[in-house]
Amino acid sequence: MNPPFPMLKKILYVPLEFSTWKMAQYWSYPEGPGLEEGFSGSGVKCFVLPGLIRTQYYAPETFLDHARRLCANMQFDVVWLTIPHVGYDSSFLEWLTEVAPVRVGYFVESMEPYWGANPAEASKRKRKRALAALPYLTHGLVWDEADIAGLNARGIPAMWCPVHVPERFVKTRPAGGSSSTALFFGAAYGERIRYLNDPVLSGLLVRPDHSLEHETQYPQIFDALNIEVMRQLATQDVWNPQLMVRRLKRRLWWFLRRPLKNWRKEKIPDGIPRQLESLSGQDIRKLLAGYLEQFRTCRHKNFELWLDTIAQGFAMVNLPQVGFGYGPRVVETMAVGRPVLAHRVPNRPRVEELFQNGHEILLYDNPEELAGQIRRLQKDSGLRDRLVNQAQHKLLQFHTTERRVGQALRWLESGQAPDF
Repeated sequence: MNPPFPMLKKILYVPLEFSTWKMAQYWSYPEGPGLEEGFSGSGVKCFVLPGLIRTQYYAPETFLDHARRLCANMQFDVVWLTIPHVGYDSSFLEWLTEVAPVRVGYFVESMEPYWGANPAEASKRKRKRALAALPYLTHGLVWDEADIAGLNARGIPAMWCPVHVPERFVKTRPAGGSSSTALFFGAAYGERIRYLNDPVLSGLLVRPDHSLEHETQYPQIFDALNIEVMRQLATQDVWNPQLMVRRLKRRLWWFLRRPLKNWRKEKIPDGIPRQLESLSGQDIRKLLAGYLEQFRTCRHKNFELWLDTIAQGFAMVNLPQVGFGYGPRVVETMAVGRPVLAHRVPNRPRVEELFQNGHEILLYDNPEELAGQIRRLQKDSGLRDRLVNQAQHKLLQFHTTERRVGQALRWLESGQAPDF
């Protein structure tokens, strides 16, 4: 049997990850480690080289600093590089051009505001990171359909890559918690605050203060794993002149910004197992393999608990957001068998075509309309069941991670744009 993608057999995947669960909890499993399931389902080999960021300003020493050693004598057909949260070193980006002829930027949020001169500090930072990576990219996969034009204008062919979820998670979960209250999970800002405080939604919409993984040790295990791997990486290749310079720059940056805080003061709480102690002093490839094994287990457990959290409500609400597209919680909610009520995304016609309003999803434009849609669901169990069944059928047909990765690889090989 011929492989589905004969020209693309080996991928170097550089996922985004955060070093603490406080930040990592907002980074979707399907958009990060879940993509490995898509690569596997497409029959391609995937070498994972994770980047970690600690805060919105600072990235500690990670496996990316040791990429040349970890990938010595390796060549890849494709690099899949997450953008814009990670600030990649120019020497790392140069190295990517040596190991793979195709280098795909995976743009995980709306980039349209960052092409301009948005004065917000976060926008300046993300714009700088994205623009620094562009000269090294050959292709782009974008979450926001409007960003295709932005990349094309810069000579980079781009494909729209909307939300997806691994196929094995598409299964209805038992009901739990409230049977009549819709849930919202996410940060409260801008228009969202207006919705959450609007009296018309009182008793209809709640924003829980935590998800179920916070009732377990998995978030602490996640933090401990990253504390440990960062400590061990700092003892690798200590006489390498390039690493010595980077380590000095990081210490200097930390001292200037936080002079009274020890940058290595993080402690693993009592009772939390030290996952990588047995690998101390081992070859860096063994350290990476051990880290990824524990990391995948922890991420998967936390994602399962997140899906159980979604199942506690009778529906999930997607409130207005900064980006222009459906967030991961839309397809995650459909996957567990709960109806989705989503704010209509302005000026993005292809987004609205992903799921049919009234058939697989319920859309709204204002708090009064949202309240009316929630009451419809409360009164009509048949509508709830139809929305769930039809949405899950659509997911399995068009929006699994396996299918999305396959579409991207087919596009890279042939230029054939997918049908969503």
